[in-house]
Amino acid sequence: MAKTAYLSLLIGGLAVLCFSGCARAGLNTPLHNTSGVKYDNAYALCKNGQNDKTIEAKINELLEKNMKKGNDLEIYCEVTEYVEGNRALRYFVGFGAGRGKSMTLVKLVDTNTKQQVADFKVEGGLTMGAFGGDSQGMLNETGETIFKQVKDNFLK
Repeated sequence: MAKTAYLSLLIGGLAVLCFSGCARAGLNTPLHNTSGVKYDNAYALCKNGQNDKTIEAKINELLEKNMKKGNDLEIYCEVTEYVEGNRALRYFVGFGAGRGKSMTLVKLVDTNTKQQVADFKVEGGLTMGAFGGDSQGMLNETGETIFKQVKDNFLK
C-alpha cells in the first residue's frame, strides 16, 4: 500500500512538472508612485501588434474582474522585443534551451491632465512547460504583472 501511494505521488509530481508552464514576468526596476495620486480606475490601450493586443486584453480582463475598469488612467503598452524561442528545445532539452523572452514598455497617462505619470519595463521569459510551454503564457504573465503593479501603486 505504501509503495502504491509513493508511486502515485511520484507520478502526480511528474505530471505537474510536465503540464505546468514556467512563464515569468517581472519589472527591471521597482515602480513607485512619486506623485502619490491614486486613481479610481484604469484601462489598457496598447499598440496594434498581436502580442500587444494579447497583453491589453489580459490587463482589461483583470481590471473588469476587480471592478477597476474605467477612464481615469490609461495604461499604454508596447512589446519592444519578442522572441518566441524554440518549443521543441524547451520540451526535449529544457534548462533554458530554446527559451523565449519579451520586453514590454509601459506608460501610465492621467487622462484628465494628459500627463504621463509613470513608465516602466516588464521583462517576460519562458523556459519550459507543457510540451515545451506556450509563448502565450509569457504574454499573459506580462499582462498580470502590469495589472498588479498598476493596482498596487496607482489605484485606490
